[in-house]
Amino acid sequence: MPALSLLISLTACRQDVKPSAAVPVAADSLCDPVCQLRQISASWGDRTLTVSPCRPQPLFLGLAQAFCSAYAGYVPNGALARYLADSAVTLPDEQSFYVEADTLHRFVKCDMGGQFDYLTALCHWPRADARQLVTVLMQVGHEGETSDGLLLFYGYDSTTHLLRPDTLLYSHVQSLMPRSEGSHVFRLRPEEHAIRVWNVTPSSTSDFVFDSFLLRWDGTTFIKEPLSAPDD
Repeated sequence: MPALSLLISLTACRQDVKPSAAVPVAADSLCDPVCQLRQISASWGDRTLTVSPCRPQPLFLGLAQAFCSAYAGYVPNGALARYLADSAVTLPDEQSFYVEADTLHRFVKCDMGGQFDYLTALCHWPRADARQLVTVLMQVGHEGETSDGLLLFYGYDSTTHLLRPDTLLYSHVQSLMPRSEGSHVFRLRPEEHAIRVWNVTPSSTSDFVFDSFLLRWDGTTFIKEPLSAPDD
């Protein structure tokens, strides 16, 4: 079966970006998107999430529903939570976003569709301990090639239906990031069990310098790898 036949959505989906009553707007929605990411970064490690085992949908969408509902004040999370709860509502263009969900690679992304990244993406991969690694990316792009991105990691236990923050893995990934005055741009590459990273720094001889690499999941941890084709 062609892979494209497994895409449950790869087109623009117009939805209300305000969460429904079942997905309340968090207090952090009153600050800007970067502020919201900072607030999530400061608190996520202390919060275990429960995944509903009864939803008639693939596991990766249930994981996304649990995470996005918990942090719905960040607009792409609220939009994706609302979409997963009710994808039939059609609303005006100014409230639009698009959802891409790939069942083959267990990946879902919600992008607000603007000039710069304003998105949430999630996928899950097997772990050596028989659980699942759940990787969540929230990213806000800006002018001048800069970006604010937050990568979070969870372990999912199918016997308890709990998503537990993996703060040790988070710290390990942070240690692999270059220390510079620039910013990082991330892309989840679920088909490779990897995260594509661009380290973007200003330069006195050109606008920006891009240092790119992969973080590849080996079942236990992430390994930093050079790219054979850095522009890919």
